[in-house]
Amino acid sequence: MIGGLSHNVITYVIGAMVLGVYFAFSSGTVDSIVYDAVVEETGSNELYEKWIGRIRAVESAAFVLSALTGGVLAQYTSIALHLLRHHSPRRVGDHWIPALRRTAAAPGR
Repeated sequence: MIGGLSHNVITYVIGAMVLGVYFAFSSGTVDSIVYDAVVEETGSNELYEKWIGRIRAVESAAFVLSALTGGVLAQYTSIALHLLRHHSPRRVGDHWIPALRRTAAAPGR
């Protein structure tokens, strides 16, 4: 969220750092839960690599599926179309800036 809303390099770098910390904590948590579950169920850690490999495969498939779904959604719900519909250019000084068209909300909504 921080990186997506950034308007300068510093904010983007902070967002990337927060995302890196999230991935580090998330990965360690999943690994420890899988390890503890394998040891509790089997009494040894021999099957840990097998189960963590399965979990990584499912995570990878989910990432691929979400990327493809995101591409399809982006194709059919283009932000450019949204911006063209809801913003009109207005000349101010020597620059063109988008001016937000305000629409009156219907009563009761």
